[in-house]
Amino acid sequence: MTHENDLVPRDEDKKRIIRFDSSLAKRGLELISKPDLKDIVNIGKRISSSNASQVTLIHQFNEGTLRQLVWSPDGKFLVAVKNGIFIYNAEDLRLLHTISSPANTVAFSPKNNFLASASHDGSIKLWKVSDWGLIRNIETHNDWASLTFSHDGNLLASCTYDKVNLWRMPDSLLRPPLEGDLEMIYANYDIGEKRSSFTVRLSEMNSIAFSPDDSLLASISNRFVYLWKVKDGSFYKTIGKHPRVVLNIAFSPDGEFIAVGELTDIYLWRVSDGSLVWKNSGGGRPMFSPDGNVLVYPHFLRVADGSLITSIVEHQSVYSVSFSPDGTQLASGSSDGTISIWQTANNSLYKSIDGISSLGEVIAVSPDIEYSVSRSTDGEVHIKRIKDSTITMTLKGFKQGKHISFSPDCSMLAVADWGTISIWQTANGSFLKTYSGDDLEETKNIAFSPNSAILALCGEWNIYLWRTVDGVLLNVVKGNSDDFSGVAFSPNGSQLASGSGDGKVFIWSVEDGAMIRVLQGHIGSVNSIAYSPDGSKIASASMNIIYLWNVSDGILIRKIKQEVGGNNCLYFSPDGTLLASGGYGTINLWKVPEGLLLKKLTGHSDNIESVRFSADGRILVSDSLDGTIKLWGVSPF
Repeated sequence: MTHENDLVPRDEDKKRIIRFDSSLAKRGLELISKPDLKDIVNIGKRISSSNASQVTLIHQFNEGTLRQLVWSPDGKFLVAVKNGIFIYNAEDLRLLHTISSPANTVAFSPKNNFLASASHDGSIKLWKVSDWGLIRNIETHNDWASLTFSHDGNLLASCTYDKVNLWRMPDSLLRPPLEGDLEMIYANYDIGEKRSSFTVRLSEMNSIAFSPDDSLLASISNRFVYLWKVKDGSFYKTIGKHPRVVLNIAFSPDGEFIAVGELTDIYLWRVSDGSLVWKNSGGGRPMFSPDGNVLVYPHFLRVADGSLITSIVEHQSVYSVSFSPDGTQLASGSSDGTISIWQTANNSLYKSIDGISSLGEVIAVSPDIEYSVSRSTDGEVHIKRIKDSTITMTLKGFKQGKHISFSPDCSMLAVADWGTISIWQTANGSFLKTYSGDDLEETKNIAFSPNSAILALCGEWNIYLWRTVDGVLLNVVKGNSDDFSGVAFSPNGSQLASGSGDGKVFIWSVEDGAMIRVLQGHIGSVNSIAYSPDGSKIASASMNIIYLWNVSDGILIRKIKQEVGGNNCLYFSPDGTLLASGGYGTINLWKVPEGLLLKKLTGHSDNIESVRFSADGRILVSDSLDGTIKLWGVSPF
C-alpha cells in the first residue's frame, strides 16, 4: 500500500544548515594527504582471501572514550584509559607518554614501580613506570573487567565477568621471567597451578577490591557483594542485593564500610553485619577520600550520613574520579572527553583539558573514504573533508544524532534523532526531507538501497521504506514475531532482509512488502545480516555463531562458530571471498564459503558497531563504542 508523505520541511529543519562551502564540492576532492592513508587508498592492494593475513591498522580517528582515571601512588602521574593508555603529568596535565595497547582497566602497584593493564583480548600486561616499557605479558584468554593490587603489593587480583583470579607477584619483575614466578594462587578455572576454587557461580562481575588490611577480597556478582578470604580463597559472606547493574565497589580506608555504585543509586554497607547504612540517588563509581570522611561519585557525600556536600557540575556525565594520594586534589573524567583536576579544600577547578575537540568525535566515514562525520556535545553535526580537515557542512539543533549514514553514492546524508530522520544533500548542503514514525525513537538501523533511491528505517516493530527523491512512503513492513534488529538491501535492491529478536531472518519484496522467505536456525536475537555482492548468499549473526544461507531456496550452507567475542556486524568484501564480522573488540575475517578464520584484527576496546569494505576493496572501516573509527588495509610496500 502506498501513502503520500504529507510532511514538509519545517522552519527549524531548514535552519539547521549554518555553513556550507560549495566551492569545495565544485573543485572536487584531491588525494588524501596523510601518507600512509593515501598510499593504501590509491595504490594499496585489494583485500581478499589470498592476502587477508597481511591486513593491518593504517589509520585511526579519535583517541577513544575515557574509561578510567588513576592517580599514581607518588602523585606524579595521572593515567587515562581510552583506546590505549595515556600518561599525563599530574601537575599541568601535559601528555607524557602513550601506550597504544588496548586496555579496559589499569592499576598502579603500591610501590609505584609498575602499572598493570588488562584488556578484552585476555592479556594482563605489566609496564615499568620508569620508562613505560613492557615487562610481562600474561595471556589468559579471558575478557578482563577489573584488576587491583593488594595494599602491600604482593598480590594482584583480576576479574572477568564470571571469574576471579589472584596472582602472587614475584620479588622482582625487572629480571627475565622464570617459570612459575608470576603464580596464580587462586582461580575458578584451570590455568597455571590451581590451589583453590571459588565455590559460588559468578556472573555480571565488573569490579573487585581488597580490604585495607588485605584480609578480604570483595567482588560483585549477581548484583550481590561477595567477600572472600584472601589467605585461602574461601567464601566469607554476601552483602546486600542491588536492583540494577553494579558499576563499582570500594572499601572505606578503615575497612568498616563498602560503597557500591550502580546505574541510579549509591549504597553504603557496613562490613561487619552487612547492614545498609544509607542509600543515595544518582549512580556512578564511588571513591572514598583518603581520610574516609567523603565519598565522591561525582557528588561529594558525607560518609557519616550520606548528606550532599557539593557536586561536580562543570562537565557532563562524569565517568571516573580519582583522589590524589594526599587527598588535596580530585581528578574527574567525563563522557565529553574532559579531564579535570579539582582542589578538594574549596572544590574549585585547578586544571582541565578537553579530550574531544569542539568539533566532537568522528562517528562515520563516507563510503569513498573522503568525508568524515563528527558529532559534538552541543548538538552539532560536522561534515569534514578528510584530506585537509576542512569543514564542508555543519548541521545543528540535534538532541543526539544517534544514527548517521551516507547514501552509497555519497550524495545524501541521513541523520536519525529522537523519532525523526532528516536527509541532507551533500552536493550543495540543502535540506531534503524529514521522516517520522510511531516507533522511530527506537531506530535500530538506517539503510539506503544500492542505488540510493530508497531509505529503509528500521524501528522496533516496523520497517519504513521511503523514496528519497520526493519523500513518498512506499511501504511499511510490520513485524509479526519479535522486534526487528536490523535491515539490509540485496545488491540489486529488489529484496530487503531483516533480523528479529526471536532468531529469524525475514526476506521481503521491496516492491510490495510481501514476505518471500523466513530463515530459521538462530538461538537468540539476530544481531546483523548482510548480502553477498552477487546477492546469492545471506550471512546472519547471533552471539557467537554466523549462518551462511542460500538466498534462492533458504538452504543453510554453513555454520561459522567462534569461541568468544560475539557478532554485532557483518560485511562481505566486494569480491565476495571474505566476510568481516565485528564483535567485542575483535574483527574476524572469514573465508567464504568455507568459513575458515584467516585473520583476527584487534585494537578496539569495546563493542564494534559496524564494519564496511570500501567499494574498491582496499579499505575496511570499523566503528566501535570505544569512540574510535579504524581503517584497515594491506600495505603496498
